[in-house]
Amino acid sequence: MPIRVLVVDDSLVMCSALSKFVQSDAALALIGTAKNGQEALDLIAKEKPDVVTLDVEMPVLDGLSTLKRLKAGTPPTPAVLMCSTLTVKGSKESLEALKLGAADFIAKNTASDAMEAFGREYLAKVKGIAPRPGVAPRPPFGTPACLATARRDVVLIGSSTGGPPILEEVLAALPAGFPVPIVVAQHMPALFTKMLAERLSANCAVRVVHAEPGMPLAPGMAYIGPGGQHVRVARWSSGRYALEVSDRPREALYKPSVDELFASGAAAAGARCAAVVLTGMGEDGLRGGRAIKEAGGAIVTQSARTCAVYGMPRAINDAGIASASLDPKQIGQAIAALGRPSPALAETTGGTP
Repeated sequence: MPIRVLVVDDSLVMCSALSKFVQSDAALALIGTAKNGQEALDLIAKEKPDVVTLDVEMPVLDGLSTLKRLKAGTPPTPAVLMCSTLTVKGSKESLEALKLGAADFIAKNTASDAMEAFGREYLAKVKGIAPRPGVAPRPPFGTPACLATARRDVVLIGSSTGGPPILEEVLAALPAGFPVPIVVAQHMPALFTKMLAERLSANCAVRVVHAEPGMPLAPGMAYIGPGGQHVRVARWSSGRYALEVSDRPREALYKPSVDELFASGAAAAGARCAAVVLTGMGEDGLRGGRAIKEAGGAIVTQSARTCAVYGMPRAINDAGIASASLDPKQIGQAIAALGRPSPALAETTGGTP
């Protein structure tokens, strides 16, 4: 049975484009369109779509207000993909939408030379967030003590669809004096990762920054890899850890790539590397996760029942390389339980390659 989709956008041009994307894919069925949130809520109650793609800025009832009312209704509710502008305002509203319960977002790109790529991304996200009834989620396993079995120098987190609210929950569980640096690869455009870093830093005790090349890793810090580039962990000849940021390999499907981050952590920190794989489509992180496991490090995945999309964690679990599969609260506990890292992280400033 095809995935039933409702398109909501006040722009006739964008609504037509999104509708054509849906109609071009045999796995999807367009059940209607709406030009504002109130029309959308009426259609949702009547047609009960599987997925709603929802514009943020609309007359009568905007996207965020529509999302709030939808999520306050009687479950099950459709999965929601927010469609926002690629602006500071759009990125802030998208992050708020994810907090309110949207499964994912997409930044509109209406340039003629970008529409084909935009359409592919749109369809992939619609299909990725669609509910899959009848599939029993794999139960969690392991305990929050699994990362504290050895000294850890770095914690690496890979995250994609539905990840930002979970990332905020996990980092908010850490105290200001948390002794181990954290590096995050979140699948997002650059402007959105910058806004995410600012939001997390304002809401968490640990300091969160947008990663830049050459930054030394310091205790009590979390680094968000910039969208459109890869972020890696390197170890200088002095023994200090630092960040590498670049757009290579350019052909990588995701930027930042969780695989690139995890593989670098395995090479730089070996058994002192701990990794976490949060909700997301596909299997980014599996190759790098295997490298961490082979180096003696530990990997935790987000439990299936709490994932917006159980793709990336499933790949790790099915490969048999996860030490535990935990709910977000337990993941925060597992990271918070880590003890003192090596002297390579004792200094918070300075250092040379």
